[in-house]
Amino acid sequence: MGGHTGVNLTNPPVFKNTIIVQTASKGMYGTRLDLNILNSRASFYNVATKRSMENNLTNFQQRLMRGMGSEAEKDQWRRAKESIERALQQLEGKNYFTYSNFPLSDGIKDHLEIKKLIEAYKGEFKEEGSPNSSTLRLGRYLSKNEHPSFKLGRSRKTTGLN
Repeated sequence: MGGHTGVNLTNPPVFKNTIIVQTASKGMYGTRLDLNILNSRASFYNVATKRSMENNLTNFQQRLMRGMGSEAEKDQWRRAKESIERALQQLEGKNYFTYSNFPLSDGIKDHLEIKKLIEAYKGEFKEEGSPNSSTLRLGRYLSKNEHPSFKLGRSRKTTGLN
């Protein structure tokens, strides 16, 4: 998951059984990734991709039912229809995910559990004196392998905020 490049992936790809999710930078969007686990395999497909294939299948079926087009076009549509049907059959029983992106605004309420974790984290760095004292404490904190994202990651499960 990332947001550093500023690229907003609204339809996350799956690459070698890894779901690539990223939202725009600067905290403009929140994201939600819902995993639907139907079996113990680590592979997932994107429901948006399945919907796109279903829409294309409907489109080819309608073209074929209308009977319009040359024989070469009809043959091409039949092959495309059969290819999509095979692809959809391969998705049956597989794990899948949905992904949604939403703009962050003042109207979004804080998640109380995450807010408490953030406040506790911030409380560890409140020191009188120079701004560098917080940086030094952060270095000690990170050197203990207690990065705050690990703590937050467990509680927010499938929702990422960038």
